[in-house]
Formats: sequence, C-alpha cells, structure tokens
Amino acid sequence: MLNTRGPRIMPLFISMLLGTQAHAQQPPDFSKVDIKSTQLADDFYTLEGMGGTISVLTGPDGVLLVDSQFAPLTDKLVAAIRKLSTKPIRYLIDTHVHPDHTGGNENFAKLGAVIFSRDQLRSRLEHPNPAPDGTPGKTAPPLALPVVTGRSGIHSLRWGGCASRADAARPH
Repeated sequence: MLNTRGPRIMPLFISMLLGTQAHAQQPPDFSKVDIKSTQLADDFYTLEGMGGTISVLTGPDGVLLVDSQFAPLTDKLVAAIRKLSTKPIRYLIDTHVHPDHTGGNENFAKLGAVIFSRDQLRSRLEHPNPAPDGTPGKTAPPLALPVVTGRSGIHSLRWGGCASRADAARPH
C-alpha cells in the first residue's frame, strides 16, 4: 500500500514553517501598542506595552522609572506617566540590557532622566555582543548609557522624603 498522505502534508508543513519564520522577522508595529497602567499602591504603578513591564514610582520631587521599553514607545509611555504625575521624570533604573528594557533610555535622558545601572549593563550597552550572523552589535548612543553605575546594583536612592531600594538580581 502506497502512503500518499505524507507527500501532501509535507508541502503544507513547509509552507506553515516558512510563513511563521517570515512573520517572526517582521518588525513590530509600535503604532498598535496600547499602554496599560496598573496602580499597585498610592504612588506605585506598572506600565505594560510591548516587552518588559515598567515600574513607576511617583513622588513630590518627580518620577522614578524602572526600565524604558522600546524607543518608539516613549511618547506613549510619557503620555501614560503624565496621567499618573505631572512631575518630571527624574530617574531611570535599567534592570538588564535587552532592548525592551533599555531601548527608550536615550529618549528619557533627553527628557532629563538620570540613568542608573550595574557596571556590567553599561559595558554591554557600550560593547554589545555580535548578532547571531556575526555582524557587530550596535553600540548604544551616548545619551542612552547609564551615568550612575555600581558593581552590585543601586542600593538606595533618597528623594521626596523617601528612600527607594533597588538590588541587583539575575535578569531573565
């Protein structure tokens, strides 16, 4: 008995596989991203868009952010932050080097945010790993680089009459 099912299914499987790969290579459409805000305490929120979740701490002296998502989302993120506080965005803490966590650094620095990170994170932004195909990684623009760094993370930041504590943790 001749198996005719396999030859018919194989082209379908290959076209599905190629279609998935082509779809995965398309850049994201940031214009379709909505920013969702969730209040966790009187002065503490999270913002979700595309990629990593941003933490937002508001206070009388300004706003502290943890991570900055992708650069094209900065305007949407700032609009969402303005609904939480009209104070300036003063501080940005980077958790790790992925672009969904550091991509907006330059934009937030232009708005006046001081960027904090571990020494290793700044080094990786300055000297990124090569791409899988061997092409050199793209160095972050100077304004996107953290200006306050430390070996074991930022321990505490005092502002607005409060102390905020941040500890280094293993990135995902």
